[in-house]
Amino acid sequence: MSPVSREKKDYLTRMIKNNNIEGNTDEHYLWLLNCVDYFFYNNNICPKDIRDHWTDGKYDFGIDYVFYATDCDKIYLIQGKSEKKQRFNEIKNTIRDMSDAIKIFDDEKETSNKVNKKLIRAYKRGISNKTKKDIVLVLFTNTVLTDKMKEEIENWKKDVFNEYRVLIYGREEIDEKEAYVISGEKTVDRDYLECYDDNILRYNNGDNSGIILNIKANSLRNLYQTQRDNGLFGYNLREKIDGKLDVDLKISTTIERDRDNFWFYNNGITIGCDNYTIRDNKIYLRKFSIINGAQTTYIVGNSKDIDNERDFSIVCKVVKSPGSLDNNFVKNISIASNSQKEIEARDLYSNSLEQIQLQYRFIKNEYPLAVTIKRGVKPRNYDSVKSWEKIENTKLGQIILASLLQRPGTARNTPNYIFTDAELYNKIFDLKVISNYNYNLIHDIVWLHGYYESYKLRIINRKKEKKLKEKDGNIIRKLTDEIGVLQNSGFTMISILLYLVKRRYFSLSKISGSSDENWIKFSNTKIETNIFMNFRKNKKYLDKIFEDILNILFNLYAEDVLKPDANITSPSNYFKRDELYRKNIINVFNYLIDNDSDNEIFKLLDLYNDEKEN
Repeated sequence: MSPVSREKKDYLTRMIKNNNIEGNTDEHYLWLLNCVDYFFYNNNICPKDIRDHWTDGKYDFGIDYVFYATDCDKIYLIQGKSEKKQRFNEIKNTIRDMSDAIKIFDDEKETSNKVNKKLIRAYKRGISNKTKKDIVLVLFTNTVLTDKMKEEIENWKKDVFNEYRVLIYGREEIDEKEAYVISGEKTVDRDYLECYDDNILRYNNGDNSGIILNIKANSLRNLYQTQRDNGLFGYNLREKIDGKLDVDLKISTTIERDRDNFWFYNNGITIGCDNYTIRDNKIYLRKFSIINGAQTTYIVGNSKDIDNERDFSIVCKVVKSPGSLDNNFVKNISIASNSQKEIEARDLYSNSLEQIQLQYRFIKNEYPLAVTIKRGVKPRNYDSVKSWEKIENTKLGQIILASLLQRPGTARNTPNYIFTDAELYNKIFDLKVISNYNYNLIHDIVWLHGYYESYKLRIINRKKEKKLKEKDGNIIRKLTDEIGVLQNSGFTMISILLYLVKRRYFSLSKISGSSDENWIKFSNTKIETNIFMNFRKNKKYLDKIFEDILNILFNLYAEDVLKPDANITSPSNYFKRDELYRKNIINVFNYLIDNDSDNEIFKLLDLYNDEKEN
């Protein structure tokens, strides 16, 4: 992701110039404003905010922005460093300079020439009715903070520099925040829950703090009714799962028949928030989300058996996140608290930056897909795309694995393996990987896969009808095998087609053997053209390509199954093994490319090759 998108840069520049705001509009300063906008204004900064809080100028002591608000108990002194290779010592010196500036601010008058007047005014307004303990120093750096640097920074803050609270956001944290904000609101701005009694357990561990209390079920029901579509479950791994689960029945039964014991039977809910206060028997929450307990909240929120007269107690843990909910602390709580629940492997990545980026890129793409990354939450473009353009990230990962990475066996055999094997996950979803995808091509392959699925069902039904009428045992066995090949060839078909396109039109050498290393260069070759899109114009030619490739697969399976060392027991067993695809199947098509270039398959592909047409 570039530091500032062209659209955002133009927007900020126009805002500054059109409102006669004094300030530098160079790349560095726009980058800083962009960071401030996402972290403090949720992408909604206005001219007055910039005019009153943007303090860049002569004698600014490195402080570019001063953030405070009437409803905020902190004052944030902010500096931005757009350099991509800032070192640990440079970061320390930057924070020390900001700290030294505070001493100068406290001694200076507004008329002093040593301090930027705009800066001192902003600081004086922000610090009003606050103490030094309420000052937070914020550094945005365009440097990627390694784990080692983060550890060094935390040790330094703890052992040496502990006068003020310090928040340091590196390039990855900034990109992550931007993606979260762009993808939609993930927290409720403000609301409250009613306490059931006075029992409160508090816990503090450095910057992390939390409480456990008992809340009224009816207040949770009211919260759900008003905020369910406003980010209430933004940081949960998934929202209410469709379908009747045993846990739903148990929760509902307890509410109906044994609500006095609900506190004992139910684990309650966990809330992550930016801040909370308790007064008048209520807990007031700011920038919060339920990070565990979506199922409980859903059942309670939709129950007709709860009101002020039929209330009961629910356990509620509230965790105050240091700085922002967009950090590993809240993610780790969500993963840990859900680890023993009815979740899938993909749920653990539902709030990950790479998944949010992937979803967002397809929303903005010329040919969009509505990619579901969290169960129970529809992408915001869900209702504006065609039915075949709606896809879950698991299925999309399988399609990418089969076609781009040429591993149809793994894609077909173990879809959850994508999310349980870290190395494989990164090959498909790593941020650097997804930034290099041709999204129009993936859109085409999704269509191609869906069309082949419908095509093969038609052929399967024809062969089943023929099989019912057939009396010859050999022909029946042959039809049975062909039906099996059809049923298991979905990912193999798109793998073969992409392999043929890459070899024939991008002059790649043939690949042999099953070693993954031999396929890395081939898999990483990016296709810029959208060849498969053209097949939608006349699907009968595509049907003929499918037919010709299937005939090869039928014959190949019949030959390989007879080999004593092949250990093939069924079509299902045959098509779930990448080594058989890479060694046996692809070798047949390598032979065709090298020795039969006039084959009907290639003639049909040539009809729709953009380069040939032009």
